[in-house]
Parts: sequence; structure tokens; C-alpha cells
Amino acid sequence: MASWELWFLGFEVDSERLRCFTPHALAQLIGYAHTVSGVDKVWEPLFPDFPQCSSSELDRQVTMLRHYRSGGRWRPKNPQLSPVIPSRYRWRVHQRLHITTFTPALVQDLWSSPVALSARQREAAEDLALFVAASPAWDLGDIVENTHFRHGENFGHAAATLAVVSPHAFRRLLARTHTITDILRCILAFYCAQPDRARDLRCSREYPVNMRSIPREIRREILCAMAAADSQETRDRVLKDQYVWRRVLKKIHPFDLPESGAARPILDVIFGNVKHTSTNARVEQAFAQHDVKAAIELLGPTPGVFLRRLDHLVRLVTTETTPLLFTAVRRVAPHVSLTTLISVINGLRSREQVPKVIRLASRVFISHKPPHPVDKTLVAQVLHLLEQALDAQLALKPPPPTRLPDGGAFPVPLGSRWASTSSVPYYPGQPLKLDLRSEESIRLFVHWVGDDVDLGVVFADETLTHSLGYVDYTNLIGHSLETTVTHSGDVVYAPAPKGACEMIDIKLSRKLPPRVRYIIPSIISFNGVKLGQIPTLTGLMHTHQLQGHHFDPSEVTSSASITVESTSAVPFIIDVAAKQLVWLDSSLGTRKGEFSAGRSELVELVRAELQRIKTHISVHELLRRWVSVHDVDVEFGNPEIDYAQVVEPVFTGPQDPMAVAWAQRLIGISA
Repeated sequence: MASWELWFLGFEVDSERLRCFTPHALAQLIGYAHTVSGVDKVWEPLFPDFPQCSSSELDRQVTMLRHYRSGGRWRPKNPQLSPVIPSRYRWRVHQRLHITTFTPALVQDLWSSPVALSARQREAAEDLALFVAASPAWDLGDIVENTHFRHGENFGHAAATLAVVSPHAFRRLLARTHTITDILRCILAFYCAQPDRARDLRCSREYPVNMRSIPREIRREILCAMAAADSQETRDRVLKDQYVWRRVLKKIHPFDLPESGAARPILDVIFGNVKHTSTNARVEQAFAQHDVKAAIELLGPTPGVFLRRLDHLVRLVTTETTPLLFTAVRRVAPHVSLTTLISVINGLRSREQVPKVIRLASRVFISHKPPHPVDKTLVAQVLHLLEQALDAQLALKPPPPTRLPDGGAFPVPLGSRWASTSSVPYYPGQPLKLDLRSEESIRLFVHWVGDDVDLGVVFADETLTHSLGYVDYTNLIGHSLETTVTHSGDVVYAPAPKGACEMIDIKLSRKLPPRVRYIIPSIISFNGVKLGQIPTLTGLMHTHQLQGHHFDPSEVTSSASITVESTSAVPFIIDVAAKQLVWLDSSLGTRKGEFSAGRSELVELVRAELQRIKTHISVHELLRRWVSVHDVDVEFGNPEIDYAQVVEPVFTGPQDPMAVAWAQRLIGISA
């Protein structure tokens, strides 16, 4: 029965694999399927006659005013409100659920990723770790100790998880630290009231660091570990995290302990008792003096940092120093990870792009500043050296199989999605075919619980230079697109457990504004609360078989939860001409105060994102390079691969997810 219930919810699963589940575990699995599909949510539009909206403009204006005056608590009675229809046989495509036997390697694979885990991946790792802690067959401390961490944030998350289940394991983990920053993350994981600080190392009013009391013996061991890690690199690292260290050391009272003598050089840097010039500061000084030779010598010991500053070096080199730069690139490029190498190549390929999206933590800027002029021949030569290094690293990988998927015409995923997360692994730039019919409408939707969330839509031309119209909460009634676009009403109050929803219907049977090519959905948090703190479900659905219902999970083409740490999200766009949904996983950052989709930079954001996607190394290119360097005969097509390793996205053939799986194996990222 459980397999049938999951089938009715749009998921395909081997019923034999469910026999090992307890009744409680099956109930949890089915409940999760309800949540992901949206079946457990209340889909009640503010306007009772949505989407027909047969009432007069005056009636709808009165409805809005009464809703606003009541603080969102008054809503019109909706006698036609119907629950979500069961959708027990009309699913277009079923998602395949793969049930695997648990081993500690599952959580180790997540924590050992070379990129920071996404919010959903952190939840999965934490759930797996708690399962380990509850089982007498495994020791979570052993699993953490034997994990090869390749990213500091993942180590911080593992430390915070271990601190929850084993509060006395601090000494055990401290002995496994390799850098001074690892020591800081350990302290924050076990003795900070906000364990997330072990992962993000933030320190501000918004992200406080409130330390608990630390036993004297532990404080002495911390100072000994700090003294043992002393080096120029260590002093650079503590200077970077100076404010966090000061908050931590207030509870350690280092100068009251005899071990402070050995750690004094590091403590002096933290408290500003000495003037420490970091390597980065000396590099900046060399750049200011146009001393390319000195900058190369300073950056040489850190290959990753060297390549990340390569654009600056390219801007400063002269005819005399160009050979030095080429020699340095050849020397350091083989010693960086594939993810870093691909990232640097992507940056140089897109350096001429204007506008350009710049992300700094949760802040997003759209830069219209043209890049510093550089000889294009020089850039091409540097790119050639980096691509040679990329090919050399691919040559060290095992040879490819005889068949590979012929897909992946979008950038290689180098990190986790930062703006949204979904049960199906979509990637920025990935297109999904839409079954658009001229006689139907498409419906954008968002459901949330808590603070005020608003859904809007912008229409843009083929060149993404002009906004041809928009609909959001600022022009719900009487807008110029009223015969084509219908909004369900601006809901401003969404208390738990029901929450609230907003929907926008776009009638394809009516004529869209002239020259429209792209439809850009926009989701904002009106009150300034970060969307990642608000439970949301957003996506796109077809409406031709809804038969008066507002939501049918079987008609949903794609959906996701918003996890971005800002007040704006653009999870995807719709290319009307190509009949595709293109995942962007983007954001305008935090926009406080009055915000209107029509007066924002949404069109410029999408133009910059699509330009970036076109220039970056694609999954397809990476796989072709892999085949080329091994000089083997490979048939590109539908490979016979273990489908249990990859979830197949809706409305995408098996080529794209399979291609991404191979690319991620090459660069060492877990799916």
C-alpha cells in the first residue's frame, strides 16, 4: 500500500525495498512526499473567483482594502474552495525514489565534498549523523575522525553535529585539527550558543557569537593547540577572523593561563598588540607598486590564491614580466583542484561580460563597469595554459567508459545551489522542456508560512534589454496585461499551519505583449525577512486539466523551496520561443523598503546570468575533453549507467542528469 500511495503522489519506488521500513518510517516517508508535492498545503487564493476574476474591479479593490485594513486576517468566504485533487493516475512523469542501504560512507561522502554543502545537503548529513548516533553499531566520533574534509564549512558543520550528540568529544576532535581555523570551528561548535557560527564564522549583531563557559583544562589545551599551529599562514588566518577570535577568547582568558606564553605571537595579532602585515596585504602593496615579480613570489606558495588573483596579474604584466607570469601559471596550475581550475577559466572567459552579477555573501550587485582593458591575445594565451593544465589533470583520471551521455549543455556545477533547493537536482542553466499548448494557461505559484511573501512576473524581449510589462502587488488591478495575466491577490498574513499562497495565471491563448521572449517570475520578502527563514514552495504548473481546482501536483512542471539568505529570489525563467524552463537559482540580493518587480533590475539580472552561462565550461565540454585526452573511442548516447546513483529530473531525458553525474565524479563532488 505504501508504494501505491507514493505512486499516487508522483513517486516511483521498488515495493520490495519498502519491506525493511518500520510503519513509523513509512509514515515519515509518505509525509515527506506530501510536503514535497504540495499536497499537504492549503491553496486558497485571496480572490474567490480566481482565475476567471469575473467580479468588477471595484469589488476586487474593496476586497484588497478590507484585507489590508485587517492586517491580512479578513479574507472573503470562498464557497467554491476545493481541496487538492488526488491526481491518482494523471502524472506526466513519476520521480524515481532510490532506497539504498545505509553505510557511514553516505555521510562521509557529503562531508568530504570540496564545496560547501547546500542547506538541503546539510539537513541530510545531519539526519544521517543522528541516525548513526542512535545506532550502537557505529560511533559518530570515529566517522568524523576518518572523514577527509576538503572544505572548512563542512568541517564546521560536522563538528557542530558531533557536539550535539557527544558534548564531551571536544578533545577528540581538537586532536584532529590541521589549521588554526579548524581550532576556531571546534571551539564554536562545542561552546557557542549559535553552533552555525562554526560553519559560517560570522560575527555581527545579526549573527551573534554568544559563548558559554569553557572549563579551565579545555582552555589550556586550546592555547597549546594554538601555539603548535603558529606560522605566517596562521597569523594571516587569525587576522582574517580577528573579531570572532576576540569573542571566543573572552571566555578563555588566555593571559590568566601559563600556556599563553607559547601562544603569545598569535594572541598579539588577535588583540592588535603588534602590527601584523598579512601576505594578502603585501600582495596588494605589490599590485599598487606594479611589482609583478614580487606579487608572483608572494602568491607562489598558495596555488589556489595565485590563480584567483590571476586576472589582476594579467592587468599588470608588461612585455618583460609576461614570461614570468607564464612560467608561474605552468608551475602552480597542476597543484590546484579541478573545481578551482574550472572556476578560474570561467572567470577569464567571462571577463568582458557587461553587466555582471557579483555576489558577496548574501549581497548581490549588478555591475555595469567595463573590465580593465587587457590585451586579448595575452588573455587567450593564459587561457590556453589553464586549459592545458585542465587536460593534464583529466588525463590522470581513469579512462572514460565506452558510452557516455550526450547532454549537459549548461555549466559544470562547481558548488551547491545557493538560492533554492528541490527534490530533483536541477542546476543553474539547465533547460527543461515545457509541454506548452496554445489553448492552456501556465500558473506560477508560491506557498509560504509566516512573513509576507509576494509573487510577481516580468516580461522581457529577446535581447533582455527592455521590460515589456509586469504584474505584482503594486498593480494587481487595472494593469495593461489584465486580459493575459491574472493575479490571485496580495495576501499579507500567512500564519501556521495553513500559511498562504499567491498564483499568477498567464493565458497562452491570448496574445502576449509584442516581442515577449522571456517570462521572469520574482519572489520577494516584503517585510525584509530573509526568504531562507520562511518555509516556501514555488514553481510552475499547467492548468488545462485543473477543472476548477487551484492546485494539482500532477500538473507541476517544476518546483523548489527558496533557501537564499536574502529577500529576493529568481529560481527560474521561461523561454516562450524555445518552450523551455531554464533554472537560474539567482537573486537580486536584499532589497528593503518598497520593491516593485517592474522597477527592479530583474531583466538585467537575467541577461547577466544567461551571458555567464554561455561562456562557462559546460558539462558537455568537460566530458568531451576527458574523452579527447585519453584518445579512446566513446559513443555518446544513452549510457547504461546505474540509475540508482542519480535521480532523473521531470521533463528532462536521462542525458542531462547522467552527464552531470559523470562530471561530478570527475571533479570529486557528490551529487
